[in-house]
Amino acid sequence: MSRTIVDADLRQWEVFASAGPSGYADPAALVFRCRSDGDVPSRGLTVEGDKSEAEAAVLRSTSDELRALLERAQPLS
Repeated sequence: MSRTIVDADLRQWEVFASAGPSGYADPAALVFRCRSDGDVPSRGLTVEGDKSEAEAAVLRSTSDELRALLERAQPLS
């Protein structure tokens, strides 16, 4: 499941849960992908818990909470 949020620069971001390193469920990550500007690198943020908990966080979080997490996320290489 994914959600779309808009940042302060009016860019649209898709946020979704992802498995951890090497496909392990724990720790999971939230991935933010800019849908409105393909030149902006995707960002990731490791979260507590497994992928199902990260998916639940995506669904339960407000748009403001997801924007705050986007600000903490680091560019993916």
